[in-house]
Amino acid sequence: MPEPAPRWLDCARDFTEYWTHPRQLRDATGIHRDRDPAVDHVAIDTFLRAVPHTLHDTAADHSASVAVVVTGAASGGWRWRHDRDGWRWIAATHRPATATLTADPDMIWRLRTRGIDPTRGRRTRHHQGDRALGTALLRIVSIIRE
Repeated sequence: MPEPAPRWLDCARDFTEYWTHPRQLRDATGIHRDRDPAVDHVAIDTFLRAVPHTLHDTAADHSASVAVVVTGAASGGWRWRHDRDGWRWIAATHRPATATLTADPDMIWRLRTRGIDPTRGRRTRHHQGDRALGTALLRIVSIIRE
């Protein structure tokens, strides 16, 4: 039997649900309000916690790394490196990543919540480096189920 989810994961699930649903409603109604970039950045950071799980079965050299660069007001950069134990979050380095996905915040949250298909994401994002790793990054879904 799996271990119980850590408390931070329960908090993350609640936060991302309360963050995502108003955006979906605004999209459906065409009502767009200014958002707080700091809160958007936290939501994106939370969604990107799914990267190691998503890449778990993706073949990569043990020195491979991937990066996600988010542009705009909620900008930021995230990086993971592959080692014998899997994919691990690392601090930014000066070395280029094996694969880099650059996208705006809307693209990131829509990919992570199945708001758009990864095929559409492939056409509208900027990718550098290893194609297989870059494509794998587009498959990330950050929906947390109980």
